[in-house]
Amino acid sequence: RNRTQVLHFQNIILKGWEVFGEEADLHEAVRAYHLHHQHAAQVVSASKWPWLLFAVALGIILFFVPLFHSNPRAHRALVLVAVVTISWVSEAVPFFVTALSIPPCAVFLRVIADEHGALLDADDAGKLLFSKMFDDNVMLVFGALTVSAAITKYGFEKRVAEFLCHRFGGHPRILVLAVMILGVVLSTLVSNVAA
Repeated sequence: RNRTQVLHFQNIILKGWEVFGEEADLHEAVRAYHLHHQHAAQVVSASKWPWLLFAVALGIILFFVPLFHSNPRAHRALVLVAVVTISWVSEAVPFFVTALSIPPCAVFLRVIADEHGALLDADDAGKLLFSKMFDDNVMLVFGALTVSAAITKYGFEKRVAEFLCHRFGGHPRILVLAVMILGVVLSTLVSNVAA
């Protein structure tokens, strides 16, 4: 087993050097290999196609089989929930694709109603959905998550941790105090959602 792990790691380094060239250091080579496989994994793989086809087929079957005679809007909402649930559970498509496809599908299936229960047309339903999706609070959370992703992508948190451990690693009490002060400073700048 250890031999296969060593061979796998050597393969990672060689593939990374193919991307960056042999003058690249070990970290760049490993990062290039993982980035290559990360982009390859975003495409729907062959093993996920049956789940995707199953979700679409179930949605079509549920759409034409009347389950809620008295409430057709609830029936169409059930179709949407079934397709989204299967897509999420099976990971047939990436989560963000499934999440972003819900509002257009809700408009297309006409499941959005006003406060009196009357169905909205596509124009009004789209405006209502996107006004809720791009609410100030949602944009605050979205911005905080974007900042968090950027900090993680460029390794800022690792640099700060290395600096604190290097500077105060020999004094545990001062290290804990430094982490607490850093937490206070970051909580004034970054939303708690990004943490």
